[in-house]
Amino acid sequence: MVMNDSMKSKTASGAQDARVAPRRPQAETVVKGGPMNAEQVLNRLMEGNKRYMEGELGQKDVKGKRESSLQGQKPFATVVACSDSRVEPVYVFDCNIEELFCIQTAGNILDDIARETIEYAVAHLHTPVVMILGHSRCGAVTAVYQGAAQKELPSIAAKIEPAISNVERTGDEDKDVVNCATANAKAVMKELMGKSEIVRNAVEKGETKLVGAMYHLEDGRVDVLQ
Repeated sequence: MVMNDSMKSKTASGAQDARVAPRRPQAETVVKGGPMNAEQVLNRLMEGNKRYMEGELGQKDVKGKRESSLQGQKPFATVVACSDSRVEPVYVFDCNIEELFCIQTAGNILDDIARETIEYAVAHLHTPVVMILGHSRCGAVTAVYQGAAQKELPSIAAKIEPAISNVERTGDEDKDVVNCATANAKAVMKELMGKSEIVRNAVEKGETKLVGAMYHLEDGRVDVLQ
C-alpha cells in the first residue's frame, strides 16, 4: 500500500499527538528493601488519587499482574467503602488488580461478615493500612438523614442513625450529608476497634494503621480524616 501525502500527514499528526500526551508509568507497589509500610502506603494511595483527580491514570500491566498473582494475593491496603457504583477504590487510588483488598457495603457499614473479611486481610494478608472510606452524596446516609430509610432499610438505618444523631443540621443538605458521612466513617472505625480483637491488636502493635477518609464525588478528591 502506497501512502499519499494526506495519509502521511495524518500519520505524522497522530504520532505527534502520542508524543504530546504520553501515558504515565506504572506506579510502584513496593519500595527498595521490601513491601511498603503504612506511611508509604498512604503516600502511594494519595499520589494515585491525585492522578485520578487529574484524569491521568498510570499505565498498568494488567495481564502481567493477573499472571503474577496466581500464586497468591499481596494487597497493600484494605479499603472498606460504600457499594455505590460511583465509588470504585481501585480507580479512585489508581491501582492495579490485586493491590487493594476491598469490602463494599451500603454506607460502608460494618456487619459480622465485613468485620471478619477485614480480619482476614489483617491477619493473613498483613495489609499495613485499613481505610474506612466514606463519600459525599451517599445514598444510604442521605436516606437516614432524611428519615426515609428506617422503614425500607431498617438494618442499614440501625447502623447509621446512631452515628449521625449528634451531627448539627445546617439546612444545607449536601453539607450535612458530608458531615454525616464523615461521622459515620469515624463510627465504623470505632466499632471495628471495639469489636475486632484481631484488628485492635494489630493497630496497637503498629502492624496495621486504621484510617478514615472521605471521597468527594464532585472532584474525585480523597481527604484523610484527622
